[in-house]
Amino acid sequence: MEGAGKLIDDAELREQIKGSGIGTSATRAEIITKLEHDKYISLNKKTQLITPTSIGEALFDIVSETVPQMLSPKMTASWEKGLSQVERGEISASRYRTIMEDFVRKSVDRIKTSSTVSMPGKVEIAPIGKCPRCGRDVIEGRKGFGCVGYRDKEKPCSFTIWKSNALLATGHKSISAAMARKLLKGESITVSGLRSKAGKPYAAAFTLKDDGQNASLEMSFDQVKPRRSYRKSKTSK
Repeated sequence: MEGAGKLIDDAELREQIKGSGIGTSATRAEIITKLEHDKYISLNKKTQLITPTSIGEALFDIVSETVPQMLSPKMTASWEKGLSQVERGEISASRYRTIMEDFVRKSVDRIKTSSTVSMPGKVEIAPIGKCPRCGRDVIEGRKGFGCVGYRDKEKPCSFTIWKSNALLATGHKSISAAMARKLLKGESITVSGLRSKAGKPYAAAFTLKDDGQNASLEMSFDQVKPRRSYRKSKTSK
């Protein structure tokens, strides 16, 4: 967020967030807390790793399809420019508020009337298994397999198995729907073609581990059958 200004080509707008980026240290922490509370992101308390939930991904897809400019730091810079103009007396606060309200109103209308948006909950997707936390269905999303409970405002559930996983990345592998089904049943999956730091190929078994906040893969070699080696026998005449 601090380096967001580097992504802006307009020199005047880039100057608006120079040195501060998007928001301040205090507001960023508040934003992260709110996003986690509303189940848009998941925060690992130990590693401080932030990952989007299924509903967070759905929201990103909707905004990127309808109001893509909201995902650009250029818009934040233009808002900062407007606030600076109010501060200098170049425009009135009421005029700037009207501009912002008009933008929000038009953006909301664009999202509501868009024919390209697939709103969460309107499309029936076949479940691949049951959530180990709450027992509800788990469905496939763009980046992972998540519990449908993320839609429930009273009893939300952020359980997700991400398709991309660091343990599988060495072999350019990812979690498929078939793998996720097995993991949700409590079964192990065997993945071959992985690479060690030395570049040597290996296979490993993985099981699902969930601590109630984050779901991860646990690696084991106990269930992997060792390769049999054959030596060519020399025949003497």
